[in-house]
Amino acid sequence: MQAKALLIGVLMFSAALAGCFGKDQPPPPPPEEPQMPTTFVTGPDGLPVEVPLLNISFVFSDVGEDGAEPSIGVTSSGCI
Repeated sequence: MQAKALLIGVLMFSAALAGCFGKDQPPPPPPEEPQMPTTFVTGPDGLPVEVPLLNISFVFSDVGEDGAEPSIGVTSSGCI
């Protein structure tokens, strides 16, 4: 009976120290993602067009409710 208790004690102690031994290596850096353009203009079909940007600023207000995404004035391709 004492041998079983000693064995269980050794197993529990070794499980507690299992992560303490070994080389400390820093985690690898996250992979770099390609830079996407931050401003672009799309046509009614959602494809980019070469026209100058409009000087517009938007104000977003919190309405206190969570929602999936805005749907009024936004098409499925993301055009406003």
